Amino acid sequence: MEETPFSSLEEMLYRFGQSMSEQSDSLQDDHELLPGRGLVKTYLLEADRQGEILELLSRFQGTVEKRFERHVVDQPQPTQPFLRIRWQERAGADESNQWAYVDASSERMWRLYSTSPSDLSDKLWRRLRALPFLDSTWLPKQFLTRLSQTGFGFMTGLTSKFSRKILVDDFTEESLPALSLKMWGSKAQDVLSALEQAPQLNDGFTLTGIRLRFYGDRETSAHDDIAFDGKVTSWGKSMESHQELLFRVFNQEYLSLLNTLEERFSIRDGDDMSLSEPAFIRLSSEVESVSQFLKELVGTSAANFRLLGIEDILSDDFGRLLVVDKHVGRSFTLEMTRSSISILLPPNACGNTLLRLLTILQQDFDPAAELVDANNARILS
Repeated sequence: MEETPFSSLEEMLYRFGQSMSEQSDSLQDDHELLPGRGLVKTYLLEADRQGEILELLSRFQGTVEKRFERHVVDQPQPTQPFLRIRWQERAGADESNQWAYVDASSERMWRLYSTSPSDLSDKLWRRLRALPFLDSTWLPKQFLTRLSQTGFGFMTGLTSKFSRKILVDDFTEESLPALSLKMWGSKAQDVLSALEQAPQLNDGFTLTGIRLRFYGDRETSAHDDIAFDGKVTSWGKSMESHQELLFRVFNQEYLSLLNTLEERFSIRDGDDMSLSEPAFIRLSSEVESVSQFLKELVGTSAANFRLLGIEDILSDDFGRLLVVDKHVGRSFTLEMTRSSISILLPPNACGNTLLRLLTILQQDFDPAAELVDANNARILS
């Protein structure tokens, strides 16, 4: 039976909350999901903060329908920042209508909700986050580790996925650094501590997701998988606790971090550039060829990093690129030595530029990469 679309954000949250509770009961009693119904997935999207929200929603609607066939976007209530997306996706031999919903009540931190199967809703999410004015949220391992330790609930699981993809020519298939694992249970925090302190895993372990049980002041909990790229999968019973956890993690902690990066490490209009402070990504070991690294960064790996680069200076010891971030279309200069990358963000830039670069480098090149200032002090700890 085809899903009946919801006409308001309140209705969607209520119905999805019912679904969360029923799925949680089924998992507890029968150890399986209810047939024909998926878990609630919430995808966090960072929106370019330039422009009025209703104008941006209209732009979003037109862009999605123009770029993607069989995608229809509508706004049930013209004055409310709530959109419905109906799209057709083939699942096996069948092609069916799927539904997702966009809550843009936070002008910069949008939420995409769906109960469609993950492989289908993930496809939609990847299409949307590639639009010029949208991006994923990017949670480096230091940010995820802090969430697991500082009052955001009890950690009950973790995921790690590292596979080196940059400067791999000197490795054999057997020696290429890689590590992938998932674990759930009450000892997750102890396992994370042990993995982070193991020196033999310094070049292979990076935290890419955590599972948190969060109650707030309620009797029923959210039980959420939070991934590095802003996908949150709900296993708990309480939509209210889920919403509170999302607000605290993304609308408070993440937005505060973005604002700090943008205020501290970007050029302000009219300022002397010599007075501006760049941010640095410190690598745990020196690269053999800066030139080759940067060519791969804006070449074979460009789709992940969303950077367009023009070579300015390249050598084995130093490199400079003129770069455009495809998310916001603003250019900046990236410089690199054998042991660090420096970036000075342009005026009205997005802090996601730094967090995206750091997060993907931790998974594709150096799990121990860190964001630091000019005095080598950690920005994330």
